[in-house]
Amino acid sequence: TRMCMLRMILVAVGAASFCLGTVGLFLPVLPTTPFYLVSGWCWLRGSKRLHGWLIGHPMFGAPLRDYFEHRGVRRRNRAIALLFLWLGLGLSIWLSDAMHLRMLLAAIGVLVTIHLACLKTIDPRAHREPHERA
Repeated sequence: TRMCMLRMILVAVGAASFCLGTVGLFLPVLPTTPFYLVSGWCWLRGSKRLHGWLIGHPMFGAPLRDYFEHRGVRRRNRAIALLFLWLGLGLSIWLSDAMHLRMLLAAIGVLVTIHLACLKTIDPRAHREPHERA
């Protein structure tokens, strides 16, 4: 019963994280990717079905698989992530009147940029999805 309770908690945390990540698609300050990564981690341990759904999703499944399986990111996905990161943070910094908030957002942006830059670059030809091979 202890394992059952732990799985239920992991599924709930994964679901909450997924919801926050989805909201982050529409709010520039709330990040999407870290919440989806937390969901993937929780669901891997709590629900194989939900984890399979997440990494099999047509829109964000491939980047999550790249991160979980290869600890890397494709060059195009890195560029898109950095573009949207800095557009969203830039807008938030520009709209903010509080200097401490501006500095915090800039620091977060720099740290996320460093993290993305340190990830291995995945060659899309070497790691094609099964449906991409022909």
